[in-house]
Amino acid sequence: MAEFSTLLALAATMAAFAWIRHTDPKNRHAHKASPYQGKRNTTLWWLLSMVPGGVLLLLQQNAAFVMWFAAFPLLGWLVALPKPSKAIKP
Repeated sequence: MAEFSTLLALAATMAAFAWIRHTDPKNRHAHKASPYQGKRNTTLWWLLSMVPGGVLLLLQQNAAFVMWFAAFPLLGWLVALPKPSKAIKP
């Protein structure tokens, strides 16, 4: 049960991180994409990325929470990892 709970929480967190990355103006500029035209709501998405950890604690899935907590920063690095294909020359 802890493994399934952890994977579900990590998927929800990864989705929130991906949305933050998708709407980031600096990232879009580096990848030569058009600026994002909607409202970003970064605070909301950061909070949503942390909600799965709170849910795991409320469900008393302590082992799943520890695994999620350890993987949380790794997911952030994984989302930030892709580099633009060509560097922008100033």
